[in-house]
Amino acid sequence: MKSLRTINVYYPANLSFILSPLYPRNFSVPVEYNPLLDLYIPKGPLSNYSITYWETERPSSGEYFPAPEGLFKFYMGFPYSLMHLAMAFGAADNPDYENLLALERFFRENFIVSEDSNSDCEGLFDMAFRTRRGSSYDIASAFAVIARMMGFPTRLVAGYRVPASEDYRIVPFSNVTYWPEVEFRNLGWVRFDPVPSSPVVFTEASYDRHFKIRNIQGKVYWDGSLREPPFEIDLERKTVLYLPVWGGTFRYLRLVPGDVGIDVVDLPPFLSPGEEARVRVLLVHGLEFTISSEVPVERKGEYELSIRAPDTPGVYWITFTSKGFSVKFPIVVTDNVTVTVEGYPSEIRAGSNFTVFGRVLWHGQALSGGTVEAVLGLRKGEARYVVGRAEVRNGKYTIHASVPKDIAPGNYWLVVRYLNFPYLGDSDPVVRILPAERITIGSSGLVPAGDFNLTGTAPKDVPIDVLLDGQKVASVVPKNGLFSVPLNASPGDHELKLIPRSGELEPLETKITAVKVNLDMKPYSSMGRDYLKLIGTVEGMKDGKLEIQTPSGKVPVEVKDGRFELNLPVEFPEEGSSGVNTLPLKFLIDGTTIDEKEIALSSGRILPNLPTVVKSNGKFFVALPEGLEGENLKFSMGAFDSSGRSLSGKLGLNLGGKRIELPLKGGIGHLEIPKADFEAPKVNLPSVGDKVPSINLPSPDVSAPIGISGFSPSFGGNFILFLILPFVLLGAVLLVRAGVSGGVPVSLDRLKSLGSPEIELEREVYLPGEKVKVVLSRESDLYVDGKHVGHGRVFSLSLPEGVHTLKAGRRERIVYVLRPKKAVIKLYEDYFLPFAASRGVRVADSTPEEIKAALLSKGLQEGPLSHITRIFELARYGDVELSREEFEEFVEALRSLEVVK
Repeated sequence: MKSLRTINVYYPANLSFILSPLYPRNFSVPVEYNPLLDLYIPKGPLSNYSITYWETERPSSGEYFPAPEGLFKFYMGFPYSLMHLAMAFGAADNPDYENLLALERFFRENFIVSEDSNSDCEGLFDMAFRTRRGSSYDIASAFAVIARMMGFPTRLVAGYRVPASEDYRIVPFSNVTYWPEVEFRNLGWVRFDPVPSSPVVFTEASYDRHFKIRNIQGKVYWDGSLREPPFEIDLERKTVLYLPVWGGTFRYLRLVPGDVGIDVVDLPPFLSPGEEARVRVLLVHGLEFTISSEVPVERKGEYELSIRAPDTPGVYWITFTSKGFSVKFPIVVTDNVTVTVEGYPSEIRAGSNFTVFGRVLWHGQALSGGTVEAVLGLRKGEARYVVGRAEVRNGKYTIHASVPKDIAPGNYWLVVRYLNFPYLGDSDPVVRILPAERITIGSSGLVPAGDFNLTGTAPKDVPIDVLLDGQKVASVVPKNGLFSVPLNASPGDHELKLIPRSGELEPLETKITAVKVNLDMKPYSSMGRDYLKLIGTVEGMKDGKLEIQTPSGKVPVEVKDGRFELNLPVEFPEEGSSGVNTLPLKFLIDGTTIDEKEIALSSGRILPNLPTVVKSNGKFFVALPEGLEGENLKFSMGAFDSSGRSLSGKLGLNLGGKRIELPLKGGIGHLEIPKADFEAPKVNLPSVGDKVPSINLPSPDVSAPIGISGFSPSFGGNFILFLILPFVLLGAVLLVRAGVSGGVPVSLDRLKSLGSPEIELEREVYLPGEKVKVVLSRESDLYVDGKHVGHGRVFSLSLPEGVHTLKAGRRERIVYVLRPKKAVIKLYEDYFLPFAASRGVRVADSTPEEIKAALLSKGLQEGPLSHITRIFELARYGDVELSREEFEEFVEALRSLEVVK
């Protein structure tokens, strides 16, 4: 009765523990179990993994009994009145699996999930008997208590409710839910899910006998007819009333004007004539009660009754009374009528009118009264479009219907439904909807910037002029009702007009938004794993959701002020190999692809036509093709250490067998190669074997950051870089331009240059409301997120929460304004871990306490290290926000160790 299941998990940052089902069998990554934390801990850093686990399959039915070590049935602190619910579901009659299925169905059909918790005893009683509203914790807890009272070993489990999908999707904390598990003989622990998703009974409870019926979807049966809300009802204070609600589906409205002394727990749906049904009664004040009924009722036990539906459709009422309390509920008897469609068009054009007519019969007799409506749907029973209504007279109807203009062409069910509760029935012909005699476009309003194809529908052979921002850019003649025209749009909003050259058609005027993604990227290593930090801007979009399709699946990211960030784990080829891994990225908004990019990953080779990231000897090198400038092809080159900070030095390149050195200042250099070199005949490149040219880069001084002003490199170390170009090098022009301060990523769209002032910051991470002190190496204009803030050398800025770009000349720095919890985590990972690594501490596979112990052994102060470790663990593993004081304590500890200024 068990089956193996697999779940895939992606986390956008390094996980320090494994999210796992209860009974894991295999992990795709090495893990160890921590019995103190009751967690599985990964042995190395990871951001995605899969788990295979055992799942006990629930039988649909069967006589399965509680496990022999059943728990005691009564609990101190719980209201004894909950035992009445347990008794209603067979607690005194040797209950089995079927009884718990009925209890689960009771919760799923009669309760509503609410954010308000009823965790205390009084609240639990009120939820179960009066309001029938509670959180998933309340509902699962009530099920567990009642199941234990029935003699079943039951436990409460917390976890996440994740909708099924083939792609990765965000699982927020709001998806946390609770469920009970029950142990059975020969089955083990079986999961139950009493938390309702589509309840059948909706309760309104009050201690006022006057009810205003409103906010109900559908019509409510009261006082002999279906009534459209709003209306008012007055009830006796101790009477629970159930009213039928009809809105295409059948439900009940439960009104509770006070305390509950008697109730029913499983009302039947509507019945057919002559059908029998069972009803359980909930008795709170003893077992005696009286019955007043318009239909035959037979008592089958202390808590169960049998009801037989009359032969004529209608609504019949039953009342149970016990010691001054009563419950009144309906038995709804319905019957199907025959709805025939005797006349309708087989093809209908969108935006046109048509007529459908036919008959309504019940057992061969013509019905009078009631309403029929014509609906269109892609499936039978689906009412996607209601296109017309009519009255039924002497069993006949004629509906004058209108088809919406925006309906998509295709085959539809045309269904005529009879709406005269409790008589029900519908027809089922199929019609074909033809394209409208108008112009439509397939775009949702978002298009990729640059070249794209605009598709749409229009009457065939009618020429259409296409205007973009008032300028005619194309003409098209639709074939078979479809057209496609190539367009080009810059990022931003544009006015689009499609003007037909036929006076019978209306022009189409709409707005489109062209979107372009620009990427900066910064390679780095963290805890033994390589990453690309993608820092992007989305031209044409300010705020919203963006999906990035990677080889591992879709990853959602938040775009704020046109910017986003994503730390993406990547795999490089083995050191010294000639292989190249490609990383394709597709950017989507609302399912529409708006940009695509591809990045090459290698251990020594650079591709001339793709942005390439090379990892060699623990360092990273980035080569970015930048297109033509005059007769020269341009490449920007960059170098980074394992923490992602820029390196200055000289980069040795092998260009078609000729070695050159490219100076890198601030980690950035620029290479221009004459275009003629690419047009030369192709020749075979020399085999380099095990001997490779060197790249002269600094051996970093562990006592100072790499790539900042004043760094004096000591050249050494051999690295491999080959530029694979199908040409004979006739000459190369080396143009070196200014670098940037440490840690700024290489841009895919621009090159920073040397003539700009340095931007000095105490650190890159601040709290909201905290002053950001900016010092320039000389007087200059300072821009924040593209806005000019002033001219000078020293600035004090107040920045809102988010990611901000500071710019002076062509030099840029990124500043993060984060809440204390996120700020501490970022400072620890971006500053403290590289600091520890520079002292010879192994940070990969090490816990914060192990890193602290290693630094203590090297003579560092215990006080600051203890503060840093304690506050980081609170931020990383705690479930509450940190205080500003804790953040300031963390920063002061970093300062005392000279990790930050």
